Amino acid sequence: MNIRQALPALACLLALPFPAAAINVVVDYGYDSSGLFPVGGTARTTLERAAADLSSALTDGQLSALSTASFTGTSGAANATVAWDMSFLAPGTGLQVTIPAILLPADEFRIFVGWRDLSGDTLGEGSTGGANSPDLSTTNSSGDWLGAVDNMEALSNAAMTRGGPTFGTLTGNWGPAGLSLDYGPLIGSLWFDSDRDGNGTTDDLAQLAVGWNLGLDAPGAGQIDFYTVALHEMIHAIGFGGTAAYAALNGDSNLDGSHFLGGTASTRLSDGVSQTAVMTPSIPFGERRELTLIDAEYLSRMGYSAVPEPGAAGLLALLGGLSLARRRR
Repeated sequence: MNIRQALPALACLLALPFPAAAINVVVDYGYDSSGLFPVGGTARTTLERAAADLSSALTDGQLSALSTASFTGTSGAANATVAWDMSFLAPGTGLQVTIPAILLPADEFRIFVGWRDLSGDTLGEGSTGGANSPDLSTTNSSGDWLGAVDNMEALSNAAMTRGGPTFGTLTGNWGPAGLSLDYGPLIGSLWFDSDRDGNGTTDDLAQLAVGWNLGLDAPGAGQIDFYTVALHEMIHAIGFGGTAAYAALNGDSNLDGSHFLGGTASTRLSDGVSQTAVMTPSIPFGERRELTLIDAEYLSRMGYSAVPEPGAAGLLALLGGLSLARRRR
């Protein structure tokens, strides 16, 4: 496959004709111990620019606030309660972390970010977070209990999906009651390769800047573009691959696992110029990618309100592990 010419510097992306963002993709450094995202640093600025650009494509406010993570259903004299925790893969280690549920403002999706050494050609990885139900409790009244469980389930499902796509469902039995508890867009995580020279040790910022293009300008011929990788992994973190909403697209001829088919082309939202879609599985050195129509289209198909809406499929210029790999020169 031919390597495309490097895209223009991000300056042209700053004037995207998007509506004001309605879903706010928030970057959280609370689980990063690498020191490679210093306040005011180049990589941090670029990462937050990618988050802002993705937010701008998620156009309609649809995610309700999560103001509690405990839900009680009642029926007659019976009560049934579920209390949730949240879990995600820690960006610095890749290990699962379980925390008390974060209470989220309306239209906020929080992504924990960091760096760690990755093997082979993997540049970054992104993952959606999940929800755990650690506590089920009841005041039992034999004639009313099943109704209380049903009402609890309905309250929990309405709140934990937040009016967005369904990411997962916890199923099981609670005594004679069957449970089906849904959750949707809550939190995610992503991390980037901190060993770009492949010598088995974590690089410092000066070393990273040789192989990574950390800034907002277009990458050089021998660099991997940090902005593009960040945008790709953020889209994974908000549910592209590995969620129930994405699994519902199984069988779509444009998809290959958790990515688009390699080489899938579309048009940039910023200016209508053709480029390889952001959510293809690899990127060559020296190339920047911006959000395209097909990237936004499939977020819409998953259940987000995004530019374009699903009816725009005819406009598309068409003919995983959740990670992005580099392609060598």
